[in-house]
Amino acid sequence: MLDNFKEGWRNKFESCLNYVQTTLPEARIESIERYKAMLRIKFVAPNPDMQYLLDCLSYKIERDSARMCEFCGEFGYRRLDELFTEPLCLCFTCYVREVDSILNNNQ
Repeated sequence: MLDNFKEGWRNKFESCLNYVQTTLPEARIESIERYKAMLRIKFVAPNPDMQYLLDCLSYKIERDSARMCEFCGEFGYRRLDELFTEPLCLCFTCYVREVDSILNNNQ
């Protein structure tokens, strides 16, 4: 489900999404994508009440992902850096490692 994302987000949110699918099997996940350095999740439900519940859950996950390092799961900041191909949410340590990795690969 979150296979295309780094370990920090995957470890935190995979179990939550699995729980939703187990608890509400008639609901489905239409899409999961990175949007402006946070997750964006679109659920589809068979009725308005369940859709409201799932929209609230996706809102919570999205906001939590905007403050969590994608790589390690620690507190992070959404970072827009010209070295990155897209904005990332990273803690300071992972940010430094990622910048170092990019700079070393460009030499």
